[in-house]
Amino acid sequence: MSVLRALAPVPVLLALALLAAYPVAADTTGRLADGFGVQDQPWFALVSASGAIVWKHHGWLPVAALKAAAHRA
Repeated sequence: MSVLRALAPVPVLLALALLAAYPVAADTTGRLADGFGVQDQPWFALVSASGAIVWKHHGWLPVAALKAAAHRA
């Protein structure tokens, strides 16, 4: 399955992936989420270049809060 086809259900994520200066992923099967111990939806995680989770949040949050977390990380 192509990346664009996998992202089709989530156009906002696709837009972020195209505009972001960092990798953005969609986990359509849930396998990646299982590996990171995700327990809720939506689940946000900021991951360092070395692969360490530096911040995580489950549930909805305002865009401003997500931006603030990214700046702190």
